Amino acid sequence: MLALVDPDRIDPWGSALWLHTVADEFGGTTAAQALREGRHEQVLAAARRAATAWAADA
Repeated sequence: MLALVDPDRIDPWGSALWLHTVADEFGGTTAAQALREGRHEQVLAAARRAATAWAADA
């Protein structure tokens, strides 16, 4: 999942922030909490969307 969010590993703090920021797409919880709850596919899909959006902004 982190390889999707930051494939070049240039922003570990950004990855940590993404993992631990409350988001509506995780039902008002964080990606980290969603992973602990076993919602792996949901988090992977969100990571793909985030990576695509960030690449478009670069």
